[in-house]
Amino acid sequence: MATTEPAGRRSFGLWPTVCTVLPLVVCLVAHVIVFPVEAGRDRAVHAYDLDGVQETAIAGLPEDALGAREGWKGWKEETSQGDIDIVHREREGGGRGGGSSSGHWDQDDLCRETAERSTCILRGFKPFIGKPRVVVETDAGSVTTWRLNVTTHRHRELGIGVLTLKSNAMSLPMYTNYDMVFFVLRGRGRIEFHLEGKHYVKKLSRSDVYGVPSGHMLFFVNSGGEEVMEVLAMSSVAGGVEAVHHKRYSIGGGEAPTSILGGFDKEVMEAALHVKREDLESLLTSQSAGDIVYLSERRAPKLSTPERSEDWEVMQEEEEIPTIAAPRPSDNKWWLEDPYSVDVSKPDFSSLNGWSTVVDENKLTFLKEVDMGVFRVKLAKGGMLLPHWNPDAMEVGMVTAGRGLIQVVFPDGTSAIKEEVQKGDLFVVPRFHPVVQVASRDDPFEFVGFTSNSKPAHPYFLAGGTSVLHDVDAELLGTGYGVIEPFALME
Repeated sequence: MATTEPAGRRSFGLWPTVCTVLPLVVCLVAHVIVFPVEAGRDRAVHAYDLDGVQETAIAGLPEDALGAREGWKGWKEETSQGDIDIVHREREGGGRGGGSSSGHWDQDDLCRETAERSTCILRGFKPFIGKPRVVVETDAGSVTTWRLNVTTHRHRELGIGVLTLKSNAMSLPMYTNYDMVFFVLRGRGRIEFHLEGKHYVKKLSRSDVYGVPSGHMLFFVNSGGEEVMEVLAMSSVAGGVEAVHHKRYSIGGGEAPTSILGGFDKEVMEAALHVKREDLESLLTSQSAGDIVYLSERRAPKLSTPERSEDWEVMQEEEEIPTIAAPRPSDNKWWLEDPYSVDVSKPDFSSLNGWSTVVDENKLTFLKEVDMGVFRVKLAKGGMLLPHWNPDAMEVGMVTAGRGLIQVVFPDGTSAIKEEVQKGDLFVVPRFHPVVQVASRDDPFEFVGFTSNSKPAHPYFLAGGTSVLHDVDAELLGTGYGVIEPFALME
């Protein structure tokens, strides 16, 4: 591919370079062509009213694009008809998405301020995301969850949660009826879990991706210094005979939380544990600090050693505990894999205007077990991820840095959501719905999230060099749009 600057085009110093980051599919990289924006000819770009045509999937934003002469604030408009439709639908649905039946957007219902950060549910995305619920809050940490009101290609209830562990703290051992995939937002620590008669320990650092399927005991530990450990997770529980609801079962605990051991008759537990009644009473009533507790000094080993290795993935060498039936039998020993580090790995694609990485089942085998994926995207100042849709999965993300604009479109061509987002905000893009993401001109825009499918994603772009419209005959395309020469859509 030639790299010399075409005649009649301005250099990068005078015009933003139109570059591409392909966030969800590596196979399109070969089709990316990066050119400076053409300034010599005045093209009639019917759909976008730009002086040049975006030839790639992620582009730098020209100064005169869509009202940008007034800066990035020019993107902000009053509530569109699509947003009004969302409010009306929620009112008619009796408060769908966790809101009140009146449809009133109460900011107290949408945001929770903490010392560490602000976690908000945006007004526009509320039909897709239930209001936050603080399910655990102690001196040592917290857990905040959201239910996703989005239909997936399988009958599953999906949820999002953020676990916060302060230094030298741990979550009590538990197991759940839902599969879980997580991304470490900050800090370091470890996850311990029990599977097929063995105990495993996995070291965790910032940007690590890992998970645990339903039915296995697990807990998190932050003993890595003074930094808070924060984990973003998506959970999935499949429908069946039992109603589809998220449930967790506390193994550790006492009076608060109540351990599942406390549900058995005392005589039964005395015999099962080989303890006296007074010792059993002490075991079941001493813990009252909640689901997240501080470690004592003697139980807070530092994470400086060992490094991530076979030695760190501790497995009991004693006789293997027999199991009646494995909760999820598989020939693939996914639990022997290390967590996948997005920071350490090379991005799937990168350019001057950003980069992206997708963690699918080819990179982390565990994801195939639970049919979920992870993505991370960074857009440079003024960068745009051009309009596209995902035919295979819904996407839910959290902004981890900067500010930006996200717009989602309904199938009928009306605007569903148009919201400015910033660090800590959640957003959802339902399957098939077109979306565009734009970074502000003041800050880079970073977000991380999950997909409801573990397979490599293949999004379809509506603009740029990989646009699906390139494969349509020009005359037919012009007829479809009622124009003679649809330059904006073809070039």
